[in-house]
Amino acid sequence: MRRLPLALLLATLATPALAQSPASSWRLVNRTGQDAVSLVSTATGAAHPRGRNRLRQPVSSGAEKTFRRKAGSPCQLDLRVRLADGKEAVAAGHDVCISPTVVLEPVAAQPAAPAAGRQRRAG
Repeated sequence: MRRLPLALLLATLATPALAQSPASSWRLVNRTGQDAVSLVSTATGAAHPRGRNRLRQPVSSGAEKTFRRKAGSPCQLDLRVRLADGKEAVAAGHDVCISPTVVLEPVAAQPAAPAAGRQRRAG
């Protein structure tokens, strides 16, 4: 009789309805030629595209960093990477579920866009 409960347990765990997939991950590959010093990722189309820096330390050129995506969080992200010289590399609308590797090439580096809400005063 002990085998029946074990068999039921194994059958229950094998059913797709109960099998939970873990949160996925995605990778940022830096090939820009300089350190990536900050990364802000927001859901594509977010009303307020602000976020915190997801890099605890710079990612050197040629290196990569893996990020976890919480279950239920959006797959389509707008990624903004600030480089050591102040330029930015932007990957807008990248689906990290379909394509979990984001590669930043040197051509992706552009002058940084002015921060929203900040205007320069003529002096």
